[in-house]
Amino acid sequence: IKFAMLPLPDSYLFHEALAGSDLVDESDLPHWDKAPPYDLPIPPNTVEEVQFTQNLLYVMHGQQLRLERE
Repeated sequence: IKFAMLPLPDSYLFHEALAGSDLVDESDLPHWDKAPPYDLPIPPNTVEEVQFTQNLLYVMHGQQLRLERE
């Protein structure tokens, strides 16, 4: 319930994924729908990796909300 009370992201990527925009490549997203552990190497601890993770979060939330509305 705690997570349901959090506001939705308001980023450009979230809104593009929510709209189903062709500008967002969602081809690899089913990989993240599986439960962890993920069969990937440990990501580097860099600013770029943190930004990638945040962008992935925005796109996943946008796609999920779009699918729930369909």
